Amino acid sequence: MPFHCQLAHGSPTGIIPGFTNVKELYGKIAECYDIQPEEILYCTLNTHKVDMTKLLGGMIRLDDFIFAHRKGQTKEIRITKTEDAFGVTITDNGAGLAFIKTVKEGSIIDKIDDIKVGDHIESIDNKSLVGCCHFLVAKLLKEIPKGATFTICLVEPLKAGFSHIGPQTNPRSEEKSYGSGKKTLRLKANGHVEVEDAGEKRKAKVTSVEEHPATPGLIYVTPRLICFSIFLDCLSYLEIINLDVACLTNNNQII
Repeated sequence: MPFHCQLAHGSPTGIIPGFTNVKELYGKIAECYDIQPEEILYCTLNTHKVDMTKLLGGMIRLDDFIFAHRKGQTKEIRITKTEDAFGVTITDNGAGLAFIKTVKEGSIIDKIDDIKVGDHIESIDNKSLVGCCHFLVAKLLKEIPKGATFTICLVEPLKAGFSHIGPQTNPRSEEKSYGSGKKTLRLKANGHVEVEDAGEKRKAKVTSVEEHPATPGLIYVTPRLICFSIFLDCLSYLEIINLDVACLTNNNQII
């Protein structure tokens, strides 16, 4: 069963075929977007935000929309362990990357503005933690004596921005299961929809828009992959309101 997917910082929608485990899912997402599987920190369901309550876990519904969070900026922070506990919950993505799931209010970590929920713990005092499960990372942090100062290297999720709207393209690469993100959707009076390449005059009919026979005023689109944000813009232009959109498409350690 295929699932719909986007990169959380912004991308066209991709079609991800069925998978049997998390590593296989990351591999197929990476193949779809021409990135390395190791660049994927974790996935959330039905939201592009870093929402730890929406993490992809052991179960996924057929109508869930997958958002993959990619590695972003790396940051090094010096921390002095002034209390017995750091006040964080650590989990991992099932593929060897541990990250911060929750931060207790008023704790050591909560007082450091540069540390955020969703940050991947890459290393401690230059000791790489890539490939370690959350339990081993938490154990290492617990073993740091009170009063000691250490350097932690974190990787935050890639944030949205204009430079990340579309993926890199290679004219020699094979056709991928997503669009370029650089097309304009035209709704015609005859009920047809046409896609026009930006800067070009070529057009291609992709689907049709019709009024739902059982519910006057409700339109539906014959299934075909289009840029979701452009589609919503078109609906807004037509002043269609009350839109109900259905996208078809954990282990933790406290320290």
